[in-house]
Amino acid sequence: MSRTRHIIGIDISTQTVSAMLIGVGEIDGHPAEIIASDAWMERRMCKQKMWRKNPAVWLELVKDSIAGLKKIAREAGAAESVGISTTFPGCLAVLDDGFIDPQFVSLYDNTDDAGICTDDFDAALALAERETLNRIWPGSMAGGLAHLIKSRGLRLDKVRRIVPPNTAIACQLLRSAGCMP
Repeated sequence: MSRTRHIIGIDISTQTVSAMLIGVGEIDGHPAEIIASDAWMERRMCKQKMWRKNPAVWLELVKDSIAGLKKIAREAGAAESVGISTTFPGCLAVLDDGFIDPQFVSLYDNTDDAGICTDDFDAALALAERETLNRIWPGSMAGGLAHLIKSRGLRLDKVRRIVPPNTAIACQLLRSAGCMP
């Protein structure tokens, strides 16, 4: 017996949220082929600089991308799961109220518009961007935190925690599902 199962993959980058529908053809319960098409991709731009630093905006763009996929591919409505990836370097400060203020977000943006993190810390975060494993490891977190304290005036006594981008989007997902205040 053969069947096709579908999943949606989401990539959150500093300027774009992309959603891609992927099918897996199975024969007798075993994966037999990957089914992918350029037509099964939807992107949403995160145009404003401050929006790029806001996980709530990222989540809205994820929802919009999935809705767009459903319009172009009926199979998207049958997707069994959604996987989200965001590994760009930097950190986000979660303040005492549990929310992220976009002015206290340090993300390295390697795009043409001069990036989000500037000053002396851009080079350190650029290094973290090249070292893929370091993107979600302490190197990029430390560089981002130094940037927030020295350049943005972040006071640690006003911060509940410092998180990488992947944790920030996970928290936003939980909040939107009513699992966090």
